[in-house]
Amino acid sequence: MTRRPSTIERKLPLFCDWAEVVVVRGEAPLCPGALTLTQADFARGGSAELYRQPGGWRIVWAQDLRGQRPWTLSGSGG
Repeated sequence: MTRRPSTIERKLPLFCDWAEVVVVRGEAPLCPGALTLTQADFARGGSAELYRQPGGWRIVWAQDLRGQRPWTLSGSGG
């Protein structure tokens, strides 16, 4: 994918139609019926592990596991 808004706008409907999980390297609207992860999600949670479950997807974010230790803080506070 790309971070260019015009490309995301053009290609996102194609991915939303057939994918269960859509990862976008920029900002994008949510896909109905698909788990949509954007740049903001990864900035907030770090890397993610996805687990398929009967009712959908479970996400385990790295930031939740590593905690707020002095050696894990970035300039943005996370």
